[in-house]
Amino acid sequence: MALPTDEAHFAPLAGAEFIVLTTYRRSGVAVPTPVWFAHVDGVLYVTTGADAGKVKRVRANPVVQVAASDR
Repeated sequence: MALPTDEAHFAPLAGAEFIVLTTYRRSGVAVPTPVWFAHVDGVLYVTTGADAGKVKRVRANPVVQVAASDR
């Protein structure tokens, strides 16, 4: 689900080609994954396979962290 937010939240991502998308296992263990992203009109988009582990983790727990990455 995409939730628009204040543009100031995206300032740290300016110029980044990748982000680190951190999702969480049921045990609470963080799983950081570098991914390509797009930022359009206040929404951050990430694409990946429907069966990817990160998708399963986001479905189980939608709390994620995002940070700029050089990969």
